[in-house]
Amino acid sequence: QQALPVEAQEAMADYTQFLTPAQYFALMLILGSMVLIFALWKTKLCLPLKLLTVFMHELGHASMALLCCGKVTSLTVQANESGLTNYTYSRECVRFWVTPAGYIGSSMVGFGLVVGSATVLGALICAGMHGGPG
Repeated sequence: QQALPVEAQEAMADYTQFLTPAQYFALMLILGSMVLIFALWKTKLCLPLKLLTVFMHELGHASMALLCCGKVTSLTVQANESGLTNYTYSRECVRFWVTPAGYIGSSMVGFGLVVGSATVLGALICAGMHGGPG
C-alpha cells in the first residue's frame, strides 16, 4: 500500500482541524437529530412535526394568494397529514403563483429557522416560536 505524499498528509491534517469543538458538537447534534427523525418518522411521535410541516405548506399557499390580491376562504390541516387551502381570485394568473408557493413558503420558513438559530439567542427565539424552551 502506497503512502500519501507529504503535501496530501498536511492537507488532511489541516482539514481535520477545520471545525472548532463547538462547531463539531453542533454538527453532531444536527446529524444525530436527523438520524432520530428518520428513525421515528413513521411513528406517532413525529405527528406534531408533520402537522406543523403541512401547516407551513398550506400557509405558503395562503400567503401567496393574499399577496396576489386573492381572498383565502379556508385553510385546513387534517390529522391524516393532508391539507387544503381554498381561495378566490379575480385573475387566472394568480394560480400560477399560488400553486408552487406551498413548497417555496415552507422552505423559506425552514431556511429562516436555520439562519435564525445561528446564535444562542436566535436559537432560543426560534425554539420559543414553536413551543420549545425559551
